[in-house]
Amino acid sequence: MKQKIAVFLLAALLPLLSGALVCSVSAACAHKYTPTVISDPTPTQTGETKNTCDLCGHSYIQIVPATGHQWGEWITDKEPTCALPGQKHRDCTATEVLHSEYAEIPPFGHDYMEEIKDPACTETGAKTYTCRHCAHSYTQTFGHPVGHNYLMEITTPATADKDGVSLYTCELCGDFYTESTPYHQYEITEEIKADCEHDGKIIYACRIYGTTYSESSPAIGHQWGEWVVQERENLTNDGYKYRLCGHDNTHVESQIIPAGITMEITPVAVAVNIGTIILIIASAIVLFFEYSVLSWERKERKKRAELFENGGAKE
Repeated sequence: MKQKIAVFLLAALLPLLSGALVCSVSAACAHKYTPTVISDPTPTQTGETKNTCDLCGHSYIQIVPATGHQWGEWITDKEPTCALPGQKHRDCTATEVLHSEYAEIPPFGHDYMEEIKDPACTETGAKTYTCRHCAHSYTQTFGHPVGHNYLMEITTPATADKDGVSLYTCELCGDFYTESTPYHQYEITEEIKADCEHDGKIIYACRIYGTTYSESSPAIGHQWGEWVVQERENLTNDGYKYRLCGHDNTHVESQIIPAGITMEITPVAVAVNIGTIILIIASAIVLFFEYSVLSWERKERKKRAELFENGGAKE
């Protein structure tokens, strides 16, 4: 563009410069120029015209600017897509020689449609985006599987001696499986626990046919503790002893100890007898000590009385 402007200015100034130069040689000549076309301008190139004075023969070359392109309408050669550019061109109508200009058509981008699939029994949810123009798509997951929700249907009932068949179908996705149904389905209807004296029992009943059977467990028996002996005043009276069950302290076993029979030696009885002996010995020691003190006091009073009497007689 700068080159074209320079050429145009030069062509405009050249006649003036030539005229000034000629006028300096022959100031009296009134030039009368006749133009002669050397070359016509084109859309991309300048033309030349020679101007010659008819009076003095002076001449100069005039540069004619390029005419420039006369562009037609844009013509699409390749349509753009969502991701790829297209191409277009236009032709110059100023000359018979074909001259074209090309340009890129930018891609117009994807236009997505959204399709949502909710979470299923074994699958997460999904959002699928599909382009309306080129079918390009991508998927994003969300949520968690919700799990099956099976409904049972007895397709073949069980009989007294043959298993049946049950059909389990998921009400959400239609998945299914079958399972054998035993001809007896027993459950505990009553349970009596064994105790010290009575057997235990568990009663089972079939929830389909109502048949029953039972299982027994033997009594666990007593777990007796040590005998506890009750004190008695003397051997002329009956004694009494008892013991408790470790499983159930409401169970008591007792026995009478006849008069004249020494009580059985048990840890409790021994402890009682030892305590009694110690008490007797302690009482005897106390009595002996008190008696000794009293005897000593009597002797001392007696000595004092004798000394008093003897002293009074001497005076």
